[in-house]
Amino acid sequence: MKSLIPVLLLSMPLLAAQGPSMLPLETGNTWIYRESTTGETRSITVGAPLGMLDGRTFYRLRGYVEEPLWVREAQDGSLLYLDEETGEDRLLTSFTRTEGGWTNAPFRVCEQESQPAKERRGRALELQYRAFGCADAGILEELYEENIGMTWRIEQSIAGPRAFYLESARIGRMVIAPLSSGRFHVEVFGMGDKLRITLRLLTGGYPVTLRFPSSQRHEILIRNREGEVLWRWSDGRMFTQAAEEISVTGHYSIEETVSLEDVFGPVLKTGEYVIEGSILGGAYAATSGFSIYQFF
Repeated sequence: MKSLIPVLLLSMPLLAAQGPSMLPLETGNTWIYRESTTGETRSITVGAPLGMLDGRTFYRLRGYVEEPLWVREAQDGSLLYLDEETGEDRLLTSFTRTEGGWTNAPFRVCEQESQPAKERRGRALELQYRAFGCADAGILEELYEENIGMTWRIEQSIAGPRAFYLESARIGRMVIAPLSSGRFHVEVFGMGDKLRITLRLLTGGYPVTLRFPSSQRHEILIRNREGEVLWRWSDGRMFTQAAEEISVTGHYSIEETVSLEDVFGPVLKTGEYVIEGSILGGAYAATSGFSIYQFF
């Protein structure tokens, strides 16, 4: 007897299957940041891998700290660098809270320690820093988005704090381009019999005003290849007519988890599908695709 096993294949890289990455290490990944006052730009790049070293693969990371390092991700997403003298892993950046709170953050402009904030901002994680021996230098805080990377860094200077916001990036097959009105995209990840859909707006250092005509802030549609709507997020929901206006600088995201049974019913249907996502407070809309195959 044949056994049908539906398999979900997403058009985005399946980073979620390995756990979220706070700074995706893949050759060619590049992040460009702009300081909001002076316009100064900085970049972080991931170079070619060193190769397997006792089962470990390190990538050349430039621009992230004060000198280039061979870096890899730990199981918990923390960044480890290769001590080239001993061949051992050393902690570069920790994204998990420890019992002692603060952990060493080497290769910064001065001696520093960091710790994650107590509460996450959805899929974003804030790192707080403290410095020793330098009053007018050092990192104050950073914000990381899962599977995107660092989206801003605030540094101390003799003139006061300086904020570097993500302006553009290339992360795997995803490109974030600089737009004064913000860059919007849709992410989709498979989670067993569910889809996790994220609508993400990245504004960099530019403030963006979102004006919502009602309490409904977003809409998500799933269509088949013929363009027919199979599922609409707003169906069956009630919204008030109260208008609202918010200002966003840096990032704004909305996440929904969708059951495949709610879309297709009890039996999955093979084929190619499109997810349309939009934020209703501005002209932001994008699509992402996925396919369902059957293996016998």
